Amino acid sequence: LDLRNIINDGLPPDQNYRLDASLSYVDEVKAFAQNDVITVSQTWATEGKHVIDTAPDARKLRIKVVYNFIQLPNDGYRPRLADDRVGIYNDIYLDFANDRRGDRRMRYLVRWNFDPEDPARPSRARHPMVIYLSNTIPPQYRQAITDACLVWNDAYKKIGILDAVQVRPQPNDPNWDPDDFRYNVIRWLNEARVGFGADSQTLFDPRTGEEIRTGVIVSAVEGISPFLNWKYQIDPVRYGRTTDPVPVKFIHDSVFAALVHEMGHNMGLQHNFIGSLAYSAQQLQSQAFTRKYGIASSVMEYAPINLWPRGTSQGEYFQTTLGPYDYYAIKYGYANVPGARSPEDEVPTLRRWASLWSNPWYSYASDEDVSWSNGHAADPRVEQGDLTNDPLRWCQTQLEMNRDQLASLNRLWPQPGNSYEEETQALGRILRGYLGCMG
Repeated sequence: LDLRNIINDGLPPDQNYRLDASLSYVDEVKAFAQNDVITVSQTWATEGKHVIDTAPDARKLRIKVVYNFIQLPNDGYRPRLADDRVGIYNDIYLDFANDRRGDRRMRYLVRWNFDPEDPARPSRARHPMVIYLSNTIPPQYRQAITDACLVWNDAYKKIGILDAVQVRPQPNDPNWDPDDFRYNVIRWLNEARVGFGADSQTLFDPRTGEEIRTGVIVSAVEGISPFLNWKYQIDPVRYGRTTDPVPVKFIHDSVFAALVHEMGHNMGLQHNFIGSLAYSAQQLQSQAFTRKYGIASSVMEYAPINLWPRGTSQGEYFQTTLGPYDYYAIKYGYANVPGARSPEDEVPTLRRWASLWSNPWYSYASDEDVSWSNGHAADPRVEQGDLTNDPLRWCQTQLEMNRDQLASLNRLWPQPGNSYEEETQALGRILRGYLGCMG
């Protein structure tokens, strides 16, 4: 029913598609220890005339649908209650057994069950999050992806959970299958037309919020972006040229920033779009500061490249470490609460931890807080793609750099032997940056 509605969205009734059962069949079945995967090939047909041009003959469309039946855990996991001041995904569970509460909603955190050997002291995780790197990942990006996974151990070590995250290569085993639910896999999608960036693949038990599988799908755009950003933005602005090869560190840090964000989602963390206001311009121009604290208070921010004009000190271009908010959120989500035997027992301690939200380094605001088009957003400090605790002045600096780039456009582009399409590409990137700040 849902698929039919999606296919027919916007089409008049006489042009609607219907499932043709005679041309639909089970294509593949996989049985694993904890899940079964059934892939169905469906044919959808219509008698209507269409302007759809994605198939030679659009009267019949073939769509593959994957059904994944998963065995839910029964491992003694204890849920933890959410707090609006800390940005961790929550699973809303309706409690009909308690009439003492005005709101029946029990908002359980979505989080991994690391199950440390001894919660009262630093100890190893009995159930670490083991990440497998698919063979589809190009070798030149594997170190950055590995670093982006393992850096989260810094936050867990601080609350006494050791070896929480582990990274392994795809096993050299022909029977190994990323569809097997026991494996958390990072995969590289080498599309012909690159698109979305990267996307966390997190699933959880709807009864408790316990994560039962994580992973990331990475689009090849993450490999292309650093080269384009260096060529059209960093090299012209910082050095007044377009010929210098892209530094290996710049490529590493670009991929790292994308993956450490998605791994944050795997830990249960939501976006944090006020994280960019935590630091001053002077701090962001400091290599020492940005290496220690990042360019925003959280990897869950949508931070732009931290770029400053030639002649100005330049900090790290990307988020190359966890921010203070990330440590704060991991503590709320995963630290042991001594003496607690139920989710309710934890609440007084959790409220005390969450009370730090008024500190700019620990503030939180998520997707709904940037929903300006539907009137939901209300706080003008919350925005995507900005930096510093004075974003208007930061934008003024960006606009000045855009104007300088426009003035040097004909001098730098096109490079010898290339077409004028290269200059068009350069102009388009400058205008996108300009319009972003004007907005």
